[in-house]
Amino acid sequence: MSTVDTLEAKASAAACRPFAPQDDAFHPPGPDIWHTETAWFAFHVPERKIGGWLYGFIRPNLGVCTSSVFLYDETESAPHRALFSEHQQAQPIPDVRDLNDFRFPRGYRVPTLEPTRRYKLDFQQDDVLTVDLVFEGIMAPQPYAKNAFADSAHYDQLGHVTGHIVLRGEKIAVDCHSMRDRSWGPRSDSAPPNFNRMCYDYGCGPDRVGFCTFSHQEELGEGGRSPIAHGFWLKDGCCVAIAEGVRTVERDPKNIWATRIVIEATDVEGVRHRAVGRSLSRFFFSPSRWISLDSLLEWDIDGSAGWGEDQDLWRYDQYALAYRRANHPGRP
Repeated sequence: MSTVDTLEAKASAAACRPFAPQDDAFHPPGPDIWHTETAWFAFHVPERKIGGWLYGFIRPNLGVCTSSVFLYDETESAPHRALFSEHQQAQPIPDVRDLNDFRFPRGYRVPTLEPTRRYKLDFQQDDVLTVDLVFEGIMAPQPYAKNAFADSAHYDQLGHVTGHIVLRGEKIAVDCHSMRDRSWGPRSDSAPPNFNRMCYDYGCGPDRVGFCTFSHQEELGEGGRSPIAHGFWLKDGCCVAIAEGVRTVERDPKNIWATRIVIEATDVEGVRHRAVGRSLSRFFFSPSRWISLDSLLEWDIDGSAGWGEDQDLWRYDQYALAYRRANHPGRP
């Protein structure tokens, strides 16, 4: 085995290691100025078609952190017209740098209640929005083993989210099965020029039948089929890696967003799975890196009812091209 092969094998083995309690804390940043620690949680209220994110990332070598909190429903998809949207791109890192109880400057706090498993989700902005939730994992965090995030480690975990939010005086109960992810490593603010569009889909419901998939898309708004690069399926309390699969998407011809998604996959034990999702509402999350066109979906997952999201990632120029082709044909 060559030196390169040996390094790649070691990197693959490291990427596949189990998520440990110390991974809830900061990792040594090394010299890369773009070293980034992320903590993302999603939740939803299906009967109201409400989806929500609490997303934070910290760049210790740059001395800044970012927090994004938003709620969306079927009425509006743009950040400036959504139920709630706040994106603070570059805030100073607080003096207390404990990721197990990190408080972002704009009211978002994520205390660890039980390492690798339970987390408190707090957010407060005046009398506009209060978030008081608990995420409890229903499975161990699963590593992404195929290096989709450059040299970053990335883990996904399905969980049960309970509690409530208060939006402009209205208290709304939350009791759903959703997702969190955790990553650390270099992540710049620029999408690479050869960026191959990525789509991230997940779903889960009260039966605790769920899945998560990553796929790379070549189509630019036309819809179609794409191979699944990585994923897992959760059923009967067992989480099994996907060996191969296909994601098929149908899109709204004007707005480009997904209207229907079909996930067909075979796991490493040879069992076939199928999930069919119908889009309920969507939101354009637009950080500096790319557009994430997020859709809340109602899923049929191997015959079990579930809910989750499709995250459809585009460079700005890619989405602009697809949108203009669909809405302004013949014009540059």
